Amino acid sequence: MTSIKLDLASHCIQTEMKRQHNRLVSACLKGGGDREFLEGCVELLIRALTELDLPAMRGKTRALAGGDGISVVLFETPEGALQITHNGEQVPLLFK
Repeated sequence: MTSIKLDLASHCIQTEMKRQHNRLVSACLKGGGDREFLEGCVELLIRALTELDLPAMRGKTRALAGGDGISVVLFETPEGALQITHNGEQVPLLFK
């Protein structure tokens, strides 16, 4: 199960996902590290960015708007479903 911790201290979930995506793609291209793990994280982020309605989710779940310094985690369940939690609680997902 791949999981990615998202730092929303200074920006929203969508911006953080894009930043993480760029960072991980760069790491893949430079080599080093666990390439399979990095590629799994990139795929997870692409899936979340394309499938989820992040602006609508930000509007419904204040924690996803950023600035609070809470713990937000994006992961894929063993069944392959996307999931986001904040402070251990499940965030309702909205799809495009």
